Amino acid sequence: MSVRPPAPRSCQDCGTPLEPEPARSGRPAARCAHCRTRTPAQRQKEEEDRQTRAFCEDVLHAATDTVARHAAALLHQAYGTTAPTGDLLTTVACLQRALTVVEAATVARARALHETHATVAAHLSVSADHVRKKYDKKHLDRVLAPYTDPWNPTPVFAATDSEGPPGQEPSLPRAQECSERRAADRLRAALSHTMRRSAASQRAVAEAIRRHPSYVSRLLSGEKPLHWPHVRDFARVLGIAERLLLPLYNVAAGIEPPPETDPVAYLRDYLAGLLLSCGHTPHTLSDALAPTVPPTAVREALHGPGVPDWAVHKQLAAALFSLPSDMRPLWQAAHHHAVAQARTSTPSRLHAEHFG
Repeated sequence: MSVRPPAPRSCQDCGTPLEPEPARSGRPAARCAHCRTRTPAQRQKEEEDRQTRAFCEDVLHAATDTVARHAAALLHQAYGTTAPTGDLLTTVACLQRALTVVEAATVARARALHETHATVAAHLSVSADHVRKKYDKKHLDRVLAPYTDPWNPTPVFAATDSEGPPGQEPSLPRAQECSERRAADRLRAALSHTMRRSAASQRAVAEAIRRHPSYVSRLLSGEKPLHWPHVRDFARVLGIAERLLLPLYNVAAGIEPPPETDPVAYLRDYLAGLLLSCGHTPHTLSDALAPTVPPTAVREALHGPGVPDWAVHKQLAAALFSLPSDMRPLWQAAHHHAVAQARTSTPSRLHAEHFG
């Protein structure tokens, strides 16, 4: 009679695999040697530090997206000639508050990682005593605990802004109401870049959509709402595949893809649309991400066959001037679909003659 080997066990605190113990009477140890030497207070402190690091990462992601929106809006307002002083000061104040949250979350994460005050002070170009007094626990809790996005954006679309009969797809937001990293602006940028690279003139596009050439300019600048029929006409005149622009439009307007859509192909079409919008090519994108993302991962994300992890796509979104929060739902759907396909496509061990 064969003896079944014991099932592998891991430490209930840190997850480290436990070495198999010799047969003996009594209950086997549930913790590794390192965790057994720690007191309950130490284990509680490590769990609190882990939760603090996770919270700070979430705040950093949200606040960084906010900073990107404020910075893009400030750039748009500063180079404009009609931006009121109040709008400029409001944007600057929002940017300062968002940067304060980013700084506080970074310092709080450093404290949870047990970095010294001198290390943090060296990066901030201040003294260690300044860091100790300014970034105490009360200050960090006061800044991070009630954190909300101060941007308070306008709705993605307004019912009164839609052109056409009721029930038609809503219009995209104006450029002044969103940042240059939003999907709506990425869509306009894709159309503008392709128009400049192609031989089609603005008048030819205007004739295709049966509008005046000045109306085309207002569509691309965001002064007029951009509907899907317009985008389809642009694609036909400029020679762009509609499938490359549809994900950008759907993400900007908050429209879910049809149920029969392949999530993996949909994500790759979204990435291809972002490539059109920023002027990047796959080669230049690989060069830009070379220090942190290998070229093989970039090629796999753009062309397959697999779906790289979120860390790769998050850096792709930043390099393609998009918001990671816009891409994450598409990546999650594609990742789950790819995992399910891999499980169902496992080759059978039965030979063909078994089926007659």
